[in-house]
Amino acid sequence: MDAPKGFEYHYNPITGKTILRPIKGFSEEYLIEETFVPEKEVKEVESEETDNKTKNSNLHSAKNAKYDEFYTRIEDICEELKHYKEFFKDKVVYCPCDKVFNLGRSEFFNYFANRFHQLGLKKLVCTQYNPNGHGYKKEVEYSKNGIEWEYNGEYEDGTDIDESMVDTTFLRGNGSFDSEECIELMKEADVIVTNPPFSKECFRPFVKQMMELDKKFIIVAPINSLTYKDIFPYFKENKIWLGYRNVNRDFYFNITDEYKTRIVKEKKEGSGWKEIGGVVCGRLANACWFTNIEHSKRKEELYLSESYSEEKYPKYDNYDAIEVSKVEDIPCDYDGVMGVPITFMGCYCPEQFEIIGLMSGAKDESLVNGNDGRPKFYVNGRGVYARILVRKKQKGE
Repeated sequence: MDAPKGFEYHYNPITGKTILRPIKGFSEEYLIEETFVPEKEVKEVESEETDNKTKNSNLHSAKNAKYDEFYTRIEDICEELKHYKEFFKDKVVYCPCDKVFNLGRSEFFNYFANRFHQLGLKKLVCTQYNPNGHGYKKEVEYSKNGIEWEYNGEYEDGTDIDESMVDTTFLRGNGSFDSEECIELMKEADVIVTNPPFSKECFRPFVKQMMELDKKFIIVAPINSLTYKDIFPYFKENKIWLGYRNVNRDFYFNITDEYKTRIVKEKKEGSGWKEIGGVVCGRLANACWFTNIEHSKRKEELYLSESYSEEKYPKYDNYDAIEVSKVEDIPCDYDGVMGVPITFMGCYCPEQFEIIGLMSGAKDESLVNGNDGRPKFYVNGRGVYARILVRKKQKGE
């Protein structure tokens, strides 16, 4: 059987299989550049879908979210993932929601492919979402299907691997992370590593799916998402925690040329963007890493140097806890409940503190609200921002 246009058959000695591989330049010639389709087309797609209706809608619904156009830089990937090197040995790594080759190469693919043997990986799998997908298709259509890229370490580390050197499979659907095909790939993987869309419509179900499948993961995330009522319980129960990176540092991302032009025109440098090495990068002050893989920082206890006083640490008007507006101001000699900023999670040591709950300003039975029925906490009549409620553990706890 002849290979599809733009492809050729290749024998992979590692897997012992003959597989399709794209010709050089395939992505630029055949793959669409738009991340999301216009609203009119989205409605047409959703009205035509049947079995895959719900599963294709998540990524479509995020089409206008500017955060979904931010791509993780190799510098930040290297800085974070170096703290998990031993974990990756003999693991199947899966990077979903990944563009992989077109619109600039995925730095997640670069990181793992160029260190495949050094890390001792078993396999690297990436899937590429295609917003023009119309549900499952039997035939191969470049404009309608998602793509699965699989790399098994055929080349030496450091090799400049292009798409013609990677085993390629067209998915039946569009490659949405919650499609049946991608769910199966996630089930087969040992660890998920990616930068998923930040919009609530995508991020919440993405995290839920990984947790329901009991998967290990390291993902880029908006720190505010830990206050979502369906995500915070994972943090409280020590099922998810923040990565190694300091949450008080700005996070810079690669962005599209179109967005570069717009953001430079609309915002000052240092606000929404920064030039790094001659390249304009998008700035997100609220981005961080979420993971459920242990790292050394989790065992580091926070140094506490402040002493408690009623004047410095007032109690909330409507809840029995003290207000601590800065993490560095947590008193060393107070044993009751304290309300601390959500950035506390970046230095949270489960052996030192117990998480009691969350006051996010929303009213829900899973959250902590004021004892007067108001969702927020107040100090001298003034509302405070979201607070994690914690207390110091005593010796022996």
